[in-house]
Amino acid sequence: MDTRTKHKWLILLPLIITAIMLFAALASLPYQYYIALRIIVSIVSVYAIILTYYRRKWLMMPLFIAAIFLFNPLSPLSLSRNVWAIIDIICGMLFILSVFVLKEPVQLKIKDRKMVKRKFFLRRIFYIPALAVIIILIFGSWQAWIAINGNEQLSGVQNAIPKPTGIIPPLETGESDWPCWRGPKGDGKSSVTGIIKDWSNGLKKLWEVNFLCQGESNVSWSSVAVCGNRLVVPGRDDYNDLVFCLNSQNGELIWVGSYKAKTGSSHGPGSRATPYIDEERVYTFGRGGVLACWSLNDGQLLWQKNVEDEGGKEPTWGHSSSPLVYQDKVIVQAGGNALVIAYDKITGEVIWKSMQGKAGYAAISSMEIEGITKLLVFHGTGLSCLEPENGAELWSIQWKTDYNVNAATPAVFGSTVFITSGYNTGCQALKVSQTGTEKLWNSKVITSQHSDPIIIDGFVYGYSGQSDQNKGSFKCVELETGKEMWNTDEIGWGTALYVDEHIVCMDIESNLFLVKPDPKQFIKVTELGNVLGKVEHPAWTIPVIANGKLYIRYMQNLICFDIMSL
Repeated sequence: MDTRTKHKWLILLPLIITAIMLFAALASLPYQYYIALRIIVSIVSVYAIILTYYRRKWLMMPLFIAAIFLFNPLSPLSLSRNVWAIIDIICGMLFILSVFVLKEPVQLKIKDRKMVKRKFFLRRIFYIPALAVIIILIFGSWQAWIAINGNEQLSGVQNAIPKPTGIIPPLETGESDWPCWRGPKGDGKSSVTGIIKDWSNGLKKLWEVNFLCQGESNVSWSSVAVCGNRLVVPGRDDYNDLVFCLNSQNGELIWVGSYKAKTGSSHGPGSRATPYIDEERVYTFGRGGVLACWSLNDGQLLWQKNVEDEGGKEPTWGHSSSPLVYQDKVIVQAGGNALVIAYDKITGEVIWKSMQGKAGYAAISSMEIEGITKLLVFHGTGLSCLEPENGAELWSIQWKTDYNVNAATPAVFGSTVFITSGYNTGCQALKVSQTGTEKLWNSKVITSQHSDPIIIDGFVYGYSGQSDQNKGSFKCVELETGKEMWNTDEIGWGTALYVDEHIVCMDIESNLFLVKPDPKQFIKVTELGNVLGKVEHPAWTIPVIANGKLYIRYMQNLICFDIMSL
């Protein structure tokens, strides 16, 4: 193949890959393949611009410049979209300048040494922006790969798993238990009252453990479930999903369970889903799709099932939807050919399977519609309402986001459902019935990647923004109209729960804030900085307040604070 033919192919290659890119977007290929194609298009387009410059193919240059603008893979970095848009514009302007300012006549005659030096200088200027863009793309590609497939390294104190005490205390219940994701009513509200409202002197640490994750990068993000004197929290080692049951009063290990589980490694192989305590049993759901039932008393494994055996399919970042126990069933999102599966909570036998499609990352929840309990499933492509007895789909709405990430649990207030997703998707309020929905409003006032909003007296309080940076907005929005009442950037980006007529927020750097919900103004009551000390990775796990105690989990670490006033 001669040089001219090679150059033609190198010029056409970005166009071919761009066509593949469009097909990839339409076909909804997995995110890691999609971002890889973006990287290829961007890098090859830079080289193609250089070739078109030398071969005087000026009309083709806008195509490659457009490719740089459209397929820049830098967006997963922690900088905002606006910053990267500015970078894109600057890069594009440099390329345009390369065409119009540095263009030389084909029949240029060099008359003296001064022109030779100028020509040499101009060529250097041409190389500088191209080289800068290539460096940015390479760095951005690496960061994009980390954002998708990276696995956070465990840091700080990591103790070996101790032996259980051997003393099994009798099962108890508390006045304000937190037995599952989002609490006993699934609304993110704790029934604890009388909390400390001045944190200027700190909070008393009652106990701490540092053995929930073992090894170098076996990260688990699950929150805790608390019932009386039992606290259940998942962990992970090199080969096994781990389940720990601690004494919620003093942190002593009552029992530990495990099973071998092969999972993906992006952002850790450990569980994301929060356990569900139901009387004398507790249910856990691992990243790889294993649903397990344990005896809460002594940790005996009563049964385990893998949703993939029923046609389920693990989403890109692992099964994350916390299980829901309803009557005689435990229900999970599975994806694939069995989007939702209901198992008999006693035997583990499949009772029903419903729908097909991509699993979401939000927990399945229930709500009363016209006095009858129904299920809400915020899956990868929308929101569906199911009949809990047989899984029949009553209605469904489309809600597409980048990479099929619907992760925030729908918030319910009467017959109104509020949903939100990140990646600049936005939010929507729906008036629902058993037969369908009525859209009240749709906007981008809240774009929450995976921080659950809380509805208090008809107002939505919650974080808006992406979870990879501590630069978000905490907002109050009127549920009925979508009107933004106020927003603040004073408390970073994080998670929130409601307790004792206040909202406890924790940002991803483990700073705690106590906020008084008021639709007229943002009121920060008190704050406490770095409760976990220095954290090297985002503290994504939501705190829990149960029976007068505050539990904060970060990777292998779990700390219990006294949150009650004297």
